[in-house]
Amino acid sequence: MDLAVRIAVSVTDKNTPMILVINAGSSSIKFGLYAVQNHDEFVFRGQVDAIGSKPSLSVLDNHSNVLMTKATTADNHQQALEVIFQEVEKLTVDCHITAVGHRVVHGGKDYTYSVVINDEVMADLERLIPLASLHSKSTEKSYIPLQAQHNSKEQIQ
Repeated sequence: MDLAVRIAVSVTDKNTPMILVINAGSSSIKFGLYAVQNHDEFVFRGQVDAIGSKPSLSVLDNHSNVLMTKATTADNHQQALEVIFQEVEKLTVDCHITAVGHRVVHGGKDYTYSVVINDEVMADLERLIPLASLHSKSTEKSYIPLQAQHNSKEQIQ
């Protein structure tokens, strides 16, 4: 069975809204895809490693079976995110990503729960970068390009 068909079959409705969760590190981006209407069913996960040097993409299904491993081009986080979006769209056939969640290491006293990211939230999080500088800068590198290129997708921290 074709890989894309296999993924789509695991989601009961091909129009199922999906949530893509991003965990940006200093030289990698990990991601997971969840089907919203199936009680947030975990569909697959993956990562782009070695961003800026010898990047590779790997994707595993919800049973940890390897779906894909390949070298890719990603000189920066923005390019790695585009690789992720391209491959996720290929794998999910007719499903659509309606929101993107970002892992934020430190939200300070004001962000102890999930919120929709807007300019005010982004400015607050930028002020908190010194609390976890390496990881927080990576999160910012993933949020800004997604906002510019995929503005229709709600982004949540």
